[in-house]
Amino acid sequence: MNLIRENSLTILRSPQAPNVNTRNSYDSQIAQFNRWNNGEAITPDRIQLYLNNLKSKGIRAATIRLAKSALKKGIKNSLPEKASNLAFLSLLDTAFKEMKVDSTRYSVKESAVLSKKEISLLCNNTPKKLSLMIKAGVPPI
Repeated sequence: MNLIRENSLTILRSPQAPNVNTRNSYDSQIAQFNRWNNGEAITPDRIQLYLNNLKSKGIRAATIRLAKSALKKGIKNSLPEKASNLAFLSLLDTAFKEMKVDSTRYSVKESAVLSKKEISLLCNNTPKKLSLMIKAGVPPI
């Protein structure tokens, strides 16, 4: 299915997100996608291929989700005349929901957790204010 007949996305000019850092991140993701896409037609399959390419490079899942969001926003921004068309938006939402990105799995290794003795030593060798902050984040010693 060819959602749009474009071969590159425009950089966001007036993003809905008020945060400048968000806009810059989105702009960066869109620019990376445009370089990778190399002028080919943008389709859901092409976008999924790009997301899979990011995953194969070892990019974190959170960054891949950011790229996915940026591309969706970029498509809407690149096609302002279609962005108000409910059928197009529904099709776009459906296509992006079908693009799966693995969730980030976190695990704490035993070596990453300080023992009570190590916490006590740390608290005894830091300024009182910092020591109190450290103690607030751990069970009483």
